[in-house]
Amino acid sequence: MKKTISAAAFALAAVASPTVLATAACNGSGASASVAAANPPVFVKRTFSTKCSANVLSEWAEANVSAGVVAGSTKGKSVFGGGTLGGGVKYITNCAASSGCASTDVTVERAQAARDSNS
Repeated sequence: MKKTISAAAFALAAVASPTVLATAACNGSGASASVAAANPPVFVKRTFSTKCSANVLSEWAEANVSAGVVAGSTKGKSVFGGGTLGGGVKYITNCAASSGCASTDVTVERAQAARDSNS
């Protein structure tokens, strides 16, 4: 009985905790970026490096039970994203300028929405 109550309390704490982290993963320069694990860890348990292509912008967001990312190209016209709750990578929106995406198109808010989407 004690184990059941402890497990239920742990599960509730994991879901109820509002910890949210966001990181700009790629800034369009082509330079690799490091996504650091929080202390204590949230969703990502180990720091990792992204391999960024030139002209690619991306944002990363995580919470206790999910993570999401959105990306767009400074030479493209669309933002795409996805999250760990399912649904795969999908079209998010068109970029504001017809010449390509900017950091105002690839935002933390869109990464959080991708993280929380299951479709």
